[in-house]
Amino acid sequence: MENQSYFEKLPRELVWEIFEYTPSSVFELRQTSSVLRSLVDEFAMQRSTIVLVQEVRFFQETDHITIALFIPKHTSSLFELRLKLRRPACRVNVRVTRVNHLYHSAILQIYDVKLRDHSEITRVFAHLKVCMGKRIVEVRLSECTDDNTLNTVDELFNGIQFRQLAVSCQTLSD
Repeated sequence: MENQSYFEKLPRELVWEIFEYTPSSVFELRQTSSVLRSLVDEFAMQRSTIVLVQEVRFFQETDHITIALFIPKHTSSLFELRLKLRRPACRVNVRVTRVNHLYHSAILQIYDVKLRDHSEITRVFAHLKVCMGKRIVEVRLSECTDDNTLNTVDELFNGIQFRQLAVSCQTLSD
């Protein structure tokens, strides 16, 4: 196409590097042209090295599991785009509650997912795994004592690097 901007003519790898520095602008960039929409979508589907998720918390309760994802405000747009683009593959209707939260002087968005059915948990975990990226700062497990849940959590974090792991449990043995 001869009507492309200079930015659109840059090599894909260079454009992706620019996207990594401006993940908050992915929705706006998608609206500028069909070429940039395609480049942004392709970038979002890659498992880049950018840290999208600050913290993941799992809370196991008697009737459900809650997954809370703490995502820095500047990367939340890219995370949401990943969720949107990969949703058809998930085939699970999950209600996500989003809340702004101040955490160590950084604004984070919390994505709160409540799951009740164990088959749903496995599919949603697999969906979240590809959306979270390869690196997470911290993982917290609270009351995750069920073997199925622990195995699913282990599978979720296989291949993902994280710096801190915190585990809390009220009952150590029966």
